[in-house]
Parts: sequence; structure tokens; C-alpha cells
Amino acid sequence: RRRLDDEPRPTREDRLPAALLLFVHALEDGPPLVALDGDRTVPSFRLGLGSELEEGLDRWARAYRAHDLVWLGSGRLELPAYRELASHRSALSTEGRALAQRVETATGRPTYYYLMRYFAFPPGEPRRRCPSCGGRWARRGERHEFRCEPCRLVSTVGVSTDRLPAVP
Repeated sequence: RRRLDDEPRPTREDRLPAALLLFVHALEDGPPLVALDGDRTVPSFRLGLGSELEEGLDRWARAYRAHDLVWLGSGRLELPAYRELASHRSALSTEGRALAQRVETATGRPTYYYLMRYFAFPPGEPRRRCPSCGGRWARRGERHEFRCEPCRLVSTVGVSTDRLPAVP
């Protein structure tokens, strides 16, 4: 089809990203899917996911934000909330990873799950292995310093060495 002169040209924001990331945090209320290569959010309605999957993503995003707010608020529930956010085995992460897989199946685009990381393991942080499969994890010079292709997980370098909670 030929483009008419008065039709707007597609922009970068109009194109769907090659890969997606399931990621939210407490301080923003945007869509739970972002471009893997940047912060550009991708509204789920543009992906044609269907209402059941969109509702599942919305429900998961609300639960994740609630845990993130509890973690940020500290107090007695700080470490249990952190474990939900940072462990690939937590109920929250298990549900999120399943949703990411369903998004990938529906869109045909690789869809990763962001595994939160705040506490670091110095000096071995760069030598960390994928928490799910034990495979190669570190990626130098990339936006997300850690990424496992088979497990579809991404993470960042921990920033605090104050205390090291046990995260399975």
C-alpha cells in the first residue's frame, strides 16, 4: 500500500520492539511491558494479547507494585518483600515468568522477566550465574548487566553491600 502525502510517517514509538521485558516498579503506573532495549513502554492492547492475558498482566503488575512499596517502606516486611521481588522461585516471579512466556507465545517476540537486584555479592557480582539454570549470566556493556537467553531472565548489578539477605 502506498502512503499518502498527508499520512504521518511511522515513528520509532509506533513500531513494536524486537524483544519485550515484563517490568514495573512502585513509583510508576505505566504498562508492565517495556522494550528490552530501552524504557519505552508497550501498551498491551497494541500486542493483541486478548483480554484474559491483559487482565493477568494488570493483576500481576498491581501485586508487584504492592510488594515493591512494602520493600521500599522497609520495616519488618522489608526482607520478605525483597525475596518475592528478587527470587526467581517466588510466587510473584513464577507468575510473572509464566505471563512473560504467554506474551512471547502470543507475539512471537522474546519476552524477558526482570529479576530485581538490590543487594550485591562483592567481589563476585560479575561472576554471578543465572539463578534459574546456573548458566552464563553476565553481559558486559549492555543495559541489563545480566541476561539469560534460555531462562528469559534479566537483572542488574546489585548496588548495596550493607547486608546480604539469603535469596534462594
